Amino acid sequence: MITVRLNGKNIQINAPLTLKEFLINQSLTAINYAVSLNYAFVMRADYEKIQLKNQDHIDIIYPMQGG
Repeated sequence: MITVRLNGKNIQINAPLTLKEFLINQSLTAINYAVSLNYAFVMRADYEKIQLKNQDHIDIIYPMQGG
């Protein structure tokens, strides 16, 4: 098992797991958000190529409207 940090909360997962698999397991299947992995934005096409590692930081960023 490894620990990743999702939006500031530690989560234990069974490795190996791709970013895409992790997002699905967390019920994050909508397309209206961006993902930052270790403080760098990840393109949606790369989600299934990235294997999560111990202590990875994942942030889900939702669009906001304002003016």
